[in-house]
Amino acid sequence: MSWSFNIDEAPRGKTVQTKRLVTDRNSASGQSLRVIEDFVPDYLWLATKCGKVIKSYWIEATKFSPARWAGLGTTEVPVAWQHFVTPEHPVDQGEMAA
Repeated sequence: MSWSFNIDEAPRGKTVQTKRLVTDRNSASGQSLRVIEDFVPDYLWLATKCGKVIKSYWIEATKFSPARWAGLGTTEVPVAWQHFVTPEHPVDQGEMAA
């Protein structure tokens, strides 16, 4: 893994559509299937200008706050980023079960 210094290329997450069974008083069965949009963040390692490295993700703008990186100030911009990778345990899962 290597650091990227182009913050504009950092993944910002995506919105996915999921189907959920919800309570519906107007339905004969009392439930209905609805399509709901969920935001799925892309977790990243961010390097800050003060020398810290934090796990973060992009937060879209709302009427209460501007768009920003989680864990950073609203005007703070990271100096570099890299993908957050969840490592696998070095012992085979079959061996651990035994």
